[in-house]
Amino acid sequence: MNDFERFGFSAVLLNTIKNMGFVTPTPVQAEVIPHALAGQDVLASAQTGSGKTCAFALPIIETLSKDTAARALVVAPTRELAQQVYKVFVECAAGFPDITCVFLVGGLSVSEQAKKLAAAPRVIIGTPGRINDHINRGNLKLSAVKTVVWDEVDRMLEIGFIHQIEKIISHLPAQKQTLMFSATLPKRILKLAEKYLINPVRVAVDRENAVAQGITEEHYHVPREQKFEKLKHILSTKGGSTLVFARTQGNVDWMTKALSKEGFNARGIHGGYAQAKRSRAIREFREEKFDVLVATDIAARGLDITHIALVINYDLPLHAEDYIHRIGRTARAARTGLAISFISEGEKNLWDDIQNFLAGKDAQPQRPAKPAQKERRKFENQKPAPAQKHKGWARKKHDGKKFKFKHHGGEKNKSKKFNAKFFRQ
Repeated sequence: MNDFERFGFSAVLLNTIKNMGFVTPTPVQAEVIPHALAGQDVLASAQTGSGKTCAFALPIIETLSKDTAARALVVAPTRELAQQVYKVFVECAAGFPDITCVFLVGGLSVSEQAKKLAAAPRVIIGTPGRINDHINRGNLKLSAVKTVVWDEVDRMLEIGFIHQIEKIISHLPAQKQTLMFSATLPKRILKLAEKYLINPVRVAVDRENAVAQGITEEHYHVPREQKFEKLKHILSTKGGSTLVFARTQGNVDWMTKALSKEGFNARGIHGGYAQAKRSRAIREFREEKFDVLVATDIAARGLDITHIALVINYDLPLHAEDYIHRIGRTARAARTGLAISFISEGEKNLWDDIQNFLAGKDAQPQRPAKPAQKERRKFENQKPAPAQKHKGWARKKHDGKKFKFKHHGGEKNKSKKFNAKFFRQ
């Protein structure tokens, strides 16, 4: 007997669940599915990797199969998470030809997405920006939406999507079911729930702010200029598929290049890359074609790769709750994993915030980031790129190949010269 039968799912959906290899619901699924099927609003928190996507996907598919006029909207903070959710919905809806799904994120063709929307898909999954873009273009009407899901809603607020969220809500019907999911529920999420959810059922299957079971945590106090050497040592001794988190896109780029020059098989992803490049890197990492993925926090959510053995916080996250999401990329599917954090002198306050958050205390939403000096790039043999030409300077040919700047009178702008030097560091 399949334990999912107790929810009263249709035979078609039960067969789909069987084909997906599921037999017993996870704790979050066991708690959420009955309330979702009953049409209640839900505010749920569960550890990352706990199966919460199926906790809302399965009841939504069941509901849509019984109400042919209904539609569902799922909003996620990043393209990667939205894509992961889309794949789960496609699997869950495999036995229902009339339940089609569309994937709306930036970096992909707007016109192609518009064509799919014209076919009236039953499930719309996407990021806030692209969803609003299609609303503004008149491609997307939300009047038939009966269920809306806000996945990883805390992350959406962190990256400034509150106005986008409220705009989407303004286009939704008053009578609807709302489900909010996240691995963490800080106070600002609870306030948002009070505003937009109606008598929500609170589901918390684990202690809030808890690190997932199976993860061993280590941390090292490392001067910033020694972090890269420490990283190389750990990668050389620990082995296994490794995800390294950096705070900025620039750090991802130079670290990926540095590790490659040191003989490591590394790739990088961040929000500055085209969607196709990001998807290719994630796909090849999943297929174990390389060992080290360097990323910003876009990889902290929705990256479900079971063979990741090690997560390294090269830079600590600015938001304490992102720590849980980052290290939750390892120890998935009942496996074990290791999470290592580097703490420089300027990151002690961030580490304190993380510890307070894990202890159930509210950390500050975001610490003011000190201008961190980048590590000395001993691995780079190239000279810095020439500074941008300022007013009063002219570019003069030199040896027929290179160019150098020559000043044509007037006093040099020392502040501009200093700033250019600072940003090249």
